[in-house]
Amino acid sequence: MAKNKFLPTVVLSAICIAVALILSVANIFTAPKIEENQKEKVITALKEVYPQSESFAEVDISPLGLPAEITEVYSTADGGYVFKVSVRGYSTGLIIMCGIDADGKITGTKYIESKETNGAEDKIDGTFNGLSSDSKMPEFIKGSTKTSQAYRSAVELSFKSFEILTQGKGEQSK
Repeated sequence: MAKNKFLPTVVLSAICIAVALILSVANIFTAPKIEENQKEKVITALKEVYPQSESFAEVDISPLGLPAEITEVYSTADGGYVFKVSVRGYSTGLIIMCGIDADGKITGTKYIESKETNGAEDKIDGTFNGLSSDSKMPEFIKGSTKTSQAYRSAVELSFKSFEILTQGKGEQSK
């Protein structure tokens, strides 16, 4: 009788262990390819939002005091920056790249990850091009107010971070 009580538990545990081992082995083989694909996606987005630059150097942002939504920063040879910003629109997980040239004008914006429901990101990409921090921001897209607000927030956070980075350079050169 005790055998009948424990046998299903033992069998289920054995199945769980076998599945976990199989998934671990699959992860060993797929993790490098996934990481490579993510890097290619970022490089493509960098070139798209800052087309005038051929190379980008990742900036260590930990000591800079940038807003928490800024997850990565890349510098360009001509003094510009590209910011990777994670904001919340209709749902969590809207990740936007924003390029700002040395003159403080947006060279491009592009979402690289989104869980938004209506695809408004495609309509918003590029609407901020050429604007500076003192420019009038574009209007919200009807039916996509939260996504539009999140996109605008990402751009404003990028401008704020650009200001922090460029002020820091000015102080160092004095």
